[in-house]
Formats: sequence, C-alpha cells, structure tokens
Amino acid sequence: MEYLLCSLGSTEAVVIEAIYALRKEIDNDTALSVFIITSTGKETTASLERLNSFVQAHPEIRFEISRVEGFSELNSAEEQALFDEALVRWYLRIRSKLVNGDRLHVCLAGGFKTMSSSMQQVAGYFGADSLFHIIATKCVAENGGRREPRTEEEVSQALNNNHIYVIRLNDSPGWPQLVNRDYGKYRLIESMDSTSLFIKTVALPDRDYSLTRRIKDISTRSHNIAENMRMISSLPFPELASWSNDDLSWLNKPLDPDNNADKQWIKALPKIDLHLHLGGFASHGKLLNEVQNAAAQKPDEFESAPELPEKWPQPDRTSTLREYMRFGNATGSRLLSDRGCLRKQCELLYRHLDEQNVKYAEVRCSPVNYAKKDPELSTSLEVLRVIRETFADMMREKPDGPFINLIVIATRRLDGDKDYRDYRADISRHLSLAITASEQWTDEKFPRVVGVDLAGYETKETRADTYRADFTGVHRCGLAITVHAGENDDAEGIWEAVFNLNARRIGHALSLEGSPDLLRSVSDRRIAIEMCPYSNYQIKGFLPMQGKSEKYPLKHYLEKGVAVTINTDNPGISGADISENILFVARMNPEFTRLDVLRCLRNALDAAFISHDQRSGLIEKIKISVHG
Repeated sequence: MEYLLCSLGSTEAVVIEAIYALRKEIDNDTALSVFIITSTGKETTASLERLNSFVQAHPEIRFEISRVEGFSELNSAEEQALFDEALVRWYLRIRSKLVNGDRLHVCLAGGFKTMSSSMQQVAGYFGADSLFHIIATKCVAENGGRREPRTEEEVSQALNNNHIYVIRLNDSPGWPQLVNRDYGKYRLIESMDSTSLFIKTVALPDRDYSLTRRIKDISTRSHNIAENMRMISSLPFPELASWSNDDLSWLNKPLDPDNNADKQWIKALPKIDLHLHLGGFASHGKLLNEVQNAAAQKPDEFESAPELPEKWPQPDRTSTLREYMRFGNATGSRLLSDRGCLRKQCELLYRHLDEQNVKYAEVRCSPVNYAKKDPELSTSLEVLRVIRETFADMMREKPDGPFINLIVIATRRLDGDKDYRDYRADISRHLSLAITASEQWTDEKFPRVVGVDLAGYETKETRADTYRADFTGVHRCGLAITVHAGENDDAEGIWEAVFNLNARRIGHALSLEGSPDLLRSVSDRRIAIEMCPYSNYQIKGFLPMQGKSEKYPLKHYLEKGVAVTINTDNPGISGADISENILFVARMNPEFTRLDVLRCLRNALDAAFISHDQRSGLIEKIKISVHG
C-alpha cells in the first residue's frame, strides 16, 4: 500500500499533480490511499467541489479528506496553532495504519505556505519515505495567454511535456525519540460530511494543544543534548544534558537555604536515604504519642522523652554521642518490643518518607534488642518479620511510594554500658539473623535484608578489625557491609573499616579529611560516605556553631571525588527530615551548589545495596525539574 499525504488550499490541481507524479514512480497496480488535510474556508470548499469529479473518476484510489474545524482563512496565529496540533494528530493516526511494506509519501505543495512548512516539519519528526514539492509552469493556452494546468488531462499532458517539476527533498526516518512513543491519548474528534462519503471534519478536544507542546519540548531537549554532549559524562544524570544553558547555569549556582524557591525544589526532589535508624524516628512529641497509643500490651508507664538541648536542632553546643543516643530513649527497646508500637513506628516512618518524596531508603534496625519481651515477638526473626511485613503492606498500599530495604545493626558498646558483657554475643546474633533473613526473603519486589551495619561507640578497642572474624560469614553469604567510622574516632577507624572489614560504605567519616592518602584511596575505590549533616553538627559541631572553626567536610569530599551521600541518621532525635538535612549542608558549606545536591543523589543511587535491575528501575523514577 502506498500512502500519499497532501495539504490543500484553493487549487485542487495540486492533488492531481501529486498523484500523477507519484504514479510515475510506483507500480500502477499498487493500491493507493490519498489523505488530504485542509481548512474550512470558502475557497477550499470550492476547490473540493471541483476535485470531486476526479475522485469519482478514480474509484481505485481511496480518498479521505479532513477539514480542520476552526481553521478557515489563517487570520491569526491561533488558527495556525490549531492547524499544527490537528496536523500532527492526523499525521500520527495515518502513520499508525502502516504495516510492513507500506510506504508514506508527503507532498508539500498545497495550501498556505505555513501549511506546507508545518507538513514538512511533522514529516521530519515522524518520518516519511519520500517528501516532494511540485512546481507547475504556465503551459496551458487560454484567452491569448497561458495559465497553470487544472484538469486531469492538462496535468497529464504537462507532466509528460516536462512542464511540471517534481522537487525531491531528503527522505526522513523520523526522530527516534519522537517515533518510539505512545500517542494513543492524543485524538481528533471526527464527523462525516453529510454531502460526501470521503470528507470529514476533524476537531481538537477542548482546543487541547498538548501534543505540539510535547513535541516542541522533546525537540528542544534533543537539541540541547546535541549542544551539551561534551559535558554529558560529567553530569550526575545524563538527562541534565537536555537542559538549556540558562538552566544549567542555575544548577551550578549555590543552594540558598533561606530561599523559598530552593526549599520547594529540594522538597519536590526525588531523594534517597541510606543511613536511617528505625529507633531514631518518632522519638518526641505527637509522633511518639501515636506510637505509644498503638501499644498492644499497655505497660505501666512509658519512658518520657528526654528534653532536648536549647535551640535544637541547631544548638550552640555539641552533645556527646552518649548524650545524643539517650535523646532517643523513649523509642528504645522497651517501646519497640511491643508489636503494636513497632508496626506504628514503621507506618509513621513510611508516611514521613513518602511526604519527603524519598524513592528509596535503607532502614536500620536491631531486632535482637526488641525480642522476648512481647509473646508475639518472641524471637528476633519474628521482630524482623513484623518490620518487613509492615513496610511491605505500606508499599502495597502506595505502589508509587518509597521502596524500603533493611539493614541489620550490630552494635558495639563501651565498658560500663548496659549489656556491655553480652554485646559481642548480640553482634553474632544480629549477623546470623541478617544471613538467615537475606536467604529467606529474596523477592526484590518487597523489602529484603540487604546488609549489616557495624554501629555504636568508636574507640581504639572497638575498631573494625576487632570484628573481622565475626563478619566472615556475612562476606561469604554476599551481604553488604557499612560501618560507622570516623565520627568519634580518628582516620585509623576508617582505614580498618575499609581494608580490614571491606566495608562498601562508611557512616559519617568526619575524620577522613585528616588523612589525604586515605581520602584519595576511598575516592578511588568509590567507597561511599553516608554523611548526616544535622547529627554531625549536633555531635561534633562545625561552622557556623559558635566557637567552632572547623568547616563541615562534605563539599571538600565532593571536590576530591568522594562518593558522598546525604542522609538523616535519626530524624526524630535530630529533629530534621531529609530535605532539611540537604539545606543544612548549604548553611555549613555556602559554596554547596544545586548540582552538588544532584551529585550526592546520584552517589546514593550508585551506593545503594540493590541489584543492577533494581538500580535501573530506581533511576527511571528520578525526574529532576527546574524550579521557578
């Protein structure tokens, strides 16, 4: 089947000329369908009446003529916009009819000049097997002068005598980024003309110009990509190459934590949180009350939430790690060992992450600490099952919400701490639990245990090398490891975590800056750093805290190529969500740019403990927009 597309104005002969020109090049036995798009103007009506005799004389040719409602004499830009939208929908409808072996030909000679221009542009976007223009000379004698051919006989004779010229233009395969898309929702309202079996009127539903806008946007983005191709490898997301130079310039400017537009941009930005403690959420206020009220077995009394320091979450002085951890006592093991409280904690955390547009989070938990106090949570595996099933239920309830995976915590303790004597046994229990759970829950569509975290107090006696033998089974079974290191210990703690425990990620790593060689090695190995701005500030203190001269190292790490990620740590205790943590970086590092935000986001995507397929699916959910 051969398809011929034409636009038509006041001269019907152009259609006859196009058909004859095409017939010279194709087998006359090949079926031909002619589709014509035109206006509803008076001159067009007259030309259609004259064309009718040709149509009636050629029943072997299928004709379909579409007149665009609202497009008459081209007296305004709005009429042209209406025609353009109708044209592209009309073109796509016809193109969808093609099957293997069919060919599409486009004649650019009829109607207003802007109609021909639009036809050529659409053919370039969506493809055509041939594009051609027709020029007819004044070769027919009449009243002592000459005019262009009008009738079928005059056209045939003029074409044979070379008085009609066919100008062949470059064929167009169409733009892949436009052709390979679903345009099913873009339709035209069609109604048949009462006076003809082959003429119909087509109208835009509600004067909707969305398809031409979409095509223009794709076209603009494609041109931007071509212009920015040289920098695509340096951008955290390749799609940023489709942005305009002005938008890229905006992206390279510092993030302003006091600017409402920047706040809204960060809030709407898709986010990843890789360092998030379950017990550090809902530690105070209304959320804590909700968790307490969900208790399945009411205790005599709940522990009151410890009072937070003055001016929290941006205090004037630091707290020790021991003090900081005590701020979360109200959501400790006594509360989360109750099934109802545990479920409520997970539900509230999930909703919180959804509100923050977090697309993926790895939630850390200590199931051994919550077991054996509630008959329904008699084992650590049952505790972990409740956590997993609660998050799975929330994910089913909101399929487009955050995806949650789990990390099991192995906690180091200091001499004199509660349960100090047994903490090594608890570490073994947690590591065994992680291995068992990772083998039991393997479906990547639901939460899984994807790693373990060596957390707790850092001292020379509790550095990673101390637990190398404990973690052998974890390595053997392919679980990922992250280690809290360099928060309250020097860079040696980080070195041991990387080289003796083979950690894929390091939590905090604040002392890394003091060891340039180790910093370079961490960067080269792409060991990700989980930085938590608010908790880092509250425990260690950086500028702009009064009396502190040390600058938060996040920006410096980025400049050295370290795979920095931004996380919350304990959003309840620290009193800051993921958006607030990102903005707080800009307060501690005023040169921190919007592009740096996206670099940290990309680092988090690459460092997440997930499979290649999951990562690819997650990347598709990350859509970056320009604010303002």
